[in-house]
Amino acid sequence: MLKRDWSRKGLNALMALSAGILIAIAILDFIPESLEHDSSSPIFILIGVLVL
Repeated sequence: MLKRDWSRKGLNALMALSAGILIAIAILDFIPESLEHDSSSPIFILIGVLVL
């Protein structure tokens, strides 16, 4: 069922994808809390996303 011989390129791609997903989840978790803290935070969130 599962592939036993993963190529180095495939493993690197899967690790990059999983790291990106974990970072996105962590950042998206803070958005509702920042909206409760300050009403001008959507502007800073947008600027931060555009800078990345």
